Formats: sequence, C-alpha cells, structure tokens
Amino acid sequence: MFYRKQSVIAFALITYLTMLFPSRFVKANPSSEDPHKPLVLHDKQYDKLHENAARIYSTELKRLAEFSELHQVDRLRVNQGTMRKLGQANIELIQLKWLALRLQYVGEPAGFDFEKRYVALKKQLDPIIVYMRKHPDAQAVIAKIKTAFGRNSKRRMQDALQIQERVNAEQWEEAETHLHKSVLSIRVGSCFLNPGDQDKILLPYGKAESAITQTLEKRRRDAANAQLLQRLAAMEPKFQDLLDNLADAQEQIKTTGTARIAGKEWTGPDFMGYIAEQWREVQLRSHRWRGLEWARCFVVNDPVTPELVDFRKKQTAFSRGIVKAIAGIIAADAARATEANAAVLYEKYLPAVAPLVAESRGNELLTDCEQALAGFTEKSPSLANDVHYYQIGTSELIRWRERAATAAMTSRASEFQQLGRLLRNSMGRTDDFRGFASGAQGRDVASLVMSGPETMLAINERMLQQNATVGPIVLTKKSSFGQYQARTYTTQSILKPTPKFILNSVKRDLMINEDNAPYSLAGAAAYHRATKGGPTAIFGKLEQAYLEALITRFVKLPDSAWEISPLGQLPQEYVGSPAVQSNTSTGAKPESLQQMIVRFSIQPQWVQYGPMVISIDELQAATQ
Repeated sequence: MFYRKQSVIAFALITYLTMLFPSRFVKANPSSEDPHKPLVLHDKQYDKLHENAARIYSTELKRLAEFSELHQVDRLRVNQGTMRKLGQANIELIQLKWLALRLQYVGEPAGFDFEKRYVALKKQLDPIIVYMRKHPDAQAVIAKIKTAFGRNSKRRMQDALQIQERVNAEQWEEAETHLHKSVLSIRVGSCFLNPGDQDKILLPYGKAESAITQTLEKRRRDAANAQLLQRLAAMEPKFQDLLDNLADAQEQIKTTGTARIAGKEWTGPDFMGYIAEQWREVQLRSHRWRGLEWARCFVVNDPVTPELVDFRKKQTAFSRGIVKAIAGIIAADAARATEANAAVLYEKYLPAVAPLVAESRGNELLTDCEQALAGFTEKSPSLANDVHYYQIGTSELIRWRERAATAAMTSRASEFQQLGRLLRNSMGRTDDFRGFASGAQGRDVASLVMSGPETMLAINERMLQQNATVGPIVLTKKSSFGQYQARTYTTQSILKPTPKFILNSVKRDLMINEDNAPYSLAGAAAYHRATKGGPTAIFGKLEQAYLEALITRFVKLPDSAWEISPLGQLPQEYVGSPAVQSNTSTGAKPESLQQMIVRFSIQPQWVQYGPMVISIDELQAATQ
C-alpha cells in the first residue's frame, strides 16, 4: 500500500542524521555563475549538517522544477507514482528546514539562507500538492491513505507514548530521532489530506515534540555558546598588551634612546615597524573577533551582547590610545635629541611613520605625529629652516592633489556610481521588489529578505554590466581588492603599482630626487601611498557578483586582507537594534545571520592615481 511503502522510504531517509554527502556542494558562496551554491560556513565542525542541507536543496530544486513545469502546462500525471514522488519531496523539505534551524542555533548564516530556500521550494511544492488533493484521479489513492491512517491510529498512540517515555527519561537525542522518523513516515502521505486531518493525525506527538524542540534548541545554543566563547578568547585582539608595550617603549626611549621589547632592542624609528606589524595584527583580530561575536549574538538571542558593547569601548579607546602612544614615542625621542642628531632622527622617523599614516587614512595620526616631530626642529635651527621651506614648497601642492583627486572622482559620478550607493539604488525595496539593500537612518544594510539564489538572480538582473567606482584599491602579492564600504567590496585583475610617469609627477610635486627624500610627514605619507599603495579608485563595469555572509566574511578574513578597512577603523554595522537589546517583551531578535556582503569583480576602464585618471589601455601600455 502507498502509505506503507512511503513509511519504509521515510525510515531510510532518516539516515540524513549520520550520512556524509559529497563536498562539492559546499565549496563556494552563491555567485552570478551559480546562484544556487550555499553560503559557506565559518566553523567546519558543522560540515555534515551543511552538506546534508545542500544535498537536499540541490535534489529538490531539480525535482520541483520538473514538476512545476509539467504543472504549468497541465501535463502533470495524477497517479500513485507522482504522488509518491511529491510525498518524498515534502519530507525532504521538512528535513531541510530542520537542518536549517540546527545551523542557525550554532550561529551559521547558511542556516538562515537554507530556511529561505526551504520557503521558496515550499511555494513551488504546495500548489502542486493542493492540485493533487483536489484532483478526481487522486481520490482513490487518498482514500487508501485515509484508511491506512485510521487503521493505524492505536499504533501511533503507542508510538507517541514511547517517544514521551524517552522525553521523561531525558533521552533527548534518541527522542528526537524517534520523533523525526515518525513524523516523516506520516507526512509523506498525510500531505495529501486536508490540513485539519493532518493536525489530528499528528496530535498525539504534539506534547513530546514541543518539549524536544525547546530542550534541544536550548542545549544546542548553550553548547554553541560555550564553543564560541572559547574561539573568541583565542582570537581576542590584544589591545591593552600592545598599548602597554608602547608605554614601556616610550619610557625606555625617553631614558636611553632605545627600547627592549619582544626580546629585541629597538631604536625609535625601527620600533615603528614593530608597531605597524602589531597594529595590523590587532586590526585583523578585531575584524575576526567582532564577526564571531555577531554569530554569538544570534546564538544567545541578544542583538547587542555585553561583550560586544565592551569590545566597542576597548576598540575605540585603543584607536585613540595608539595614536597618542606613537606620537608619545616620537616626542620622547625628540626630548632627548641634540642639535647634532636631531636631523638624523627626524629623517629616519619620516619613512618609518609614513606607512602608518598612509594605511590609517586619517588626519589624527598625521596631526599628532607632526606635532611630536616638531620637537626635533626645536632642537636644530637648520633643520627647522629646511622643514619650513619644504612645507612652503609642497603643502599647498599636497592639498591640491587631494582636492583634485576628489574632483576627479566627482566628475565621473554621473557615469560611475559609488558601488555602495549603486547597491542601495539597484537593490532597495520597491512596490514590485522585496528589496535587499538600504541606507535607512544613515546605516548601510544588506539583508536576506529572499533566499540567496533569488537575491543573486536579482543582482544579476539589476546590477551586472553597470558602471561603478570603488576605492581606494589595496594591492597584495597575489591580488588587488577595493576596500570594503557599504556592504560591498571588489576584486579585480591584479593592478600593478603606480606607473613611472605618474610617480615622476608625484616626485616633482614633493620635490623628491636621488638626493632628497620627502621632508615632511605629509609628503612622506603621500609618497608612500604612491609607491606602495594601490590606485585611489577604479572606474569600471561590474562583471560578476558573489554573495557572502557578513559574519563569515570577517571571521574567515585572510591574513593578507587586514586592510579591508583602513588601519584603526572598523566599519559601523547594523546587526540588531541596540535600543531593545535582549528585551523579549519587544519581540526583537538579533538580525546578524541575515546580514550580507556582496563582492563584485569589476573590469577597470579607468584608473585613478591621486589627481590623475588614465584609461586602462594607457595603464597597460605604461607598465609593459
């Protein structure tokens, strides 16, 4: 009989709890080329759940596409074989939802997307099942299903009592496995009955199901929270340790002119390299730590955990403190300098501090360090004279270059929108589009309202082949990327360092030649950006897009990508309203799992270096 056969099939399907499936489903995020790939995990220990969910989604996506096509053209065969396949699809989707929730309980954004995919597939399946339920040719099979359920009512009562006994004995995992087996064996056939009849059949299991669901959700969240706390402790940024080292170095340099830190003797200028290395590590850890804490926010059901609030305070204090500490070390060295060595130390500090100023892209470090460097000019009238005339000759040109760079970008704004703005304009909610991105209340948000595949298909339609601009561009040994802004960042073909003819222009403006290096910190920072940094901006056409979870992107940030944001700066992100925090009376919940980033690959058409914008063809010709 149909019902019994499907019970056997359902029992076999329960092996999803223990089986491993091919890993080909989990190698990449949704992309323009393959929108249906799942979001990747940030914790590999949940690979099994993830692979099972990906397998079910892939199988049912294909199956339901075929059924939907037949249904639309009125060629769907109404017989026991078709109903058997639809019943199997129904219980597979139930399993997909269970797996999606399991992944959410442990703070995996892929679980949120899988639930959205479940909803999308159910919207395809349910109308077909309703069609079958009402079709005259299906009534004979439905009658047999009803008869089988009526005959087995006592057996279900006994089955429900056995599950309840496991609940009473607190054998929660065993109770869940038993319950899932029973529910699937029922729902494979009961889906063709009226909703009221389905509820009556499942009624004996209601009490046990509620207890099992609530208890195991709490246990799984608690276990995940404990593991996340361990991971967070291991990756915590060493804010205070670095500040303490800098304070120690300042005292030593003030006394002896050198500092012994981390087992090595440093001069003040050399110590700037150590600071840069350690600051970048803190930056990388900060990105990763905050991303993982966002996952924990969902696990503990608190939009803004006390730990996240404390992190924000520490990170803000650190960002201010390290600027003061760097300037303090320079000032300490300047205080003990003499007229004889002031110029030598000044000249060593400029290229040592310039990378920090360039990478932080802010004025606070530049201003504080310039004030500290003034301590050297106070010791040497000749140095003061040289610095004064160099600043007269270059400061206005440096400011002009900055203004011209801004003007060059603005002049192309009508043709090339800033990428984050383009995302908001193209993917915002409208009367006929459910939306994805917004910039309400001054914050950029990109949240999964639809499933990942539906979102990617909308991005393909609404954004690809459009013109956009992004910058600044960061060059690494193996790649180049546009810094993260407004829930977007880019990758593009590797761009070579500044072309020689542009670099020569920079040298002229900064009065640099074989005998003369930059003689102000602003000039040294500008020269460092020109020689070591990437383009100010690129203008091009969007070719591909990749959907990434906000949490996962930052938790799995590669070591080389610490500069995804300027040094010392963390992007402000919305993951849940701090006004309600964990106040359950408001019904507010964390929104961290659904927060997304879109990575675009962009084909450059124009490249900007400071005030100069050149075509990609000119750039390639100049760097051959």
